Amino acid sequence: MPDPTFLAVIFITSFVVGLSGALQPGPLLMINIAEVAKKGFWAGPLLVAGHGIAELFMVLLLAFGASVLFQAREIAGAISIVGGAYLIWMGAGIVKSIRHTSLNLSGNMLEQTWPPYGPVLTGMWASVTNPGWLVWWATIGASYVVMSAKGGVPALVSFYAGHILSDLSWYSLVAAIISSGRRILTPVVYKSILSGCGPLLLVIGGYFFIDGVLAIGGG
Repeated sequence: MPDPTFLAVIFITSFVVGLSGALQPGPLLMINIAEVAKKGFWAGPLLVAGHGIAELFMVLLLAFGASVLFQAREIAGAISIVGGAYLIWMGAGIVKSIRHTSLNLSGNMLEQTWPPYGPVLTGMWASVTNPGWLVWWATIGASYVVMSAKGGVPALVSFYAGHILSDLSWYSLVAAIISSGRRILTPVVYKSILSGCGPLLLVIGGYFFIDGVLAIGGG
């Protein structure tokens, strides 16, 4: 049985990293706003369900190769370095942009035309057709899977659960705001959340980067 502390760290850090990515306005947020405005609150969680199916496929795909990657210390180290560097870049970008960033939940993106699927299939489609999503899984996601492989299946489950819970929490909150018409997520609250996520990404990214360097160096 893996160390419970290791499982908790995997879960918490994957939640923070996932939330940091979800907070950045992108295609999935726009589709979430549009779907909820048309179909109500539950379109948000259903959209995340489709997104989660696509992400589960990526976890399984990477996990099948994780044993090979983990055995090759240099490859595992390189993946950790790239993933860590990407996290540091994300964290630095968040910290730098906090003063000027904003979140638009007004629904002015509803004129966009999305495929006529239900929310679940739309969530899958929005994920696999997003180049940024593929880059994330090729760097940060791969780093987490290689790291989680040290703890076996329980650690992989912890990573996936933390990551998906972050998406579900954020997009459900947005869905609640849109469907209720209330403006509870003020600019101050939004920027406060980002202010916490940015530095944490720098720390997590630094850990992955150093871990990768030590792995390659045989430390």
